[in-house]
Amino acid sequence: MCKNELYSKFIEECRKLPSVSSESATEYSMRIPQLLELMNKRMSEFDNINDLIGGNSLKMMYDNHRNHLFFLSNVFKLGFYDLMSQTLPWVYRAYLGHKFSPDYFPVALENWKIVFHLSCSERTSEEVGIIYDWIISKHEDLLEISKDISLQPPPVDNKWLEMKNSFRAALLNGNISKCLEISDGFIKSQDDIPAFYQYIIQPAMYDVGVMWEKDDISVAQEHLASAVVTRLLASITTRNSRTEKTKGKLLITSSPNEFHQIGAWMLSDVFELSGWDVRFLGADTPKDELFRLVKDFMPDVLAISVTMPFNIDKAAEIVSELKKDDEFKGVKILVGGGVFNDNPELWKKIGADGFAADPVRAKELVEGWNK
Repeated sequence: MCKNELYSKFIEECRKLPSVSSESATEYSMRIPQLLELMNKRMSEFDNINDLIGGNSLKMMYDNHRNHLFFLSNVFKLGFYDLMSQTLPWVYRAYLGHKFSPDYFPVALENWKIVFHLSCSERTSEEVGIIYDWIISKHEDLLEISKDISLQPPPVDNKWLEMKNSFRAALLNGNISKCLEISDGFIKSQDDIPAFYQYIIQPAMYDVGVMWEKDDISVAQEHLASAVVTRLLASITTRNSRTEKTKGKLLITSSPNEFHQIGAWMLSDVFELSGWDVRFLGADTPKDELFRLVKDFMPDVLAISVTMPFNIDKAAEIVSELKKDDEFKGVKILVGGGVFNDNPELWKKIGADGFAADPVRAKELVEGWNK
């Protein structure tokens, strides 16, 4: 069986897994603090833990454990196993790329089962255990799939490829002057900004993410690239005149606990330059504060950006609460970000009104709503 067929079979089997009951999903979520504490303690006491985590810090393992719990809590609450089938190969690639031992996965998964048995009801332990047993049984397949179904940057037209690569190199070197030179060469009027974001910045940052995943660059280099892009966006924003606000009102935020904001910032610029009245909240906006601003600003559209799979439930809660409140019935909800790009049907599962993979398509979709 070729690897693509192996992955297709993996997805098909994943979709057939039994649902975790709402009661067990709720208990799993509520027990996260206890589960995390016990799992961290168990794993840190292994004599060979340094070998299992590839010489990385225990803190990295603890962070991974926390993300694991929140991610699968999302899967169980939504009953959306496509999210798991898309994310597990990425988890294997990322961990292996950062030198975790292949043996780490079955060891960790078996210990998660013990932790559930010690901390949860028999029903929850049994229902969740079925899912973990299946993942353990797919360990060898996931090792193979992770080699073949690798994250690849979206294809870039040859017209922009050299410029994108030069821009990426400047980002990784922290060379803001070179980045400004490239942007100035591309942007002759504010009408060119959306294309610069779509064809240069977005694919370059996608490259950076893949390089970090493969451990080709350090966390510091990834942060440096993000910081340079943030400085560049600030420069582009301040140097271009704002268009008269003749269209609707748009409120843009990253979900709570989501610290990626570059995509949301670019979305803000694209809409503001086309005549929208925009409020951009940046990263990790608390839900209560977001709702307060929604009430005060009363936007036509709320856009929520989510990159990491373990933050989906935060966005889902926002969507659900807004949709239940008649005061906000006129507010459309748009979602975007990496997790939605990888799971194109996920926006429907959380009840949003639409999804767009980039700022240009987002503007087309939203302006279609307002016709």
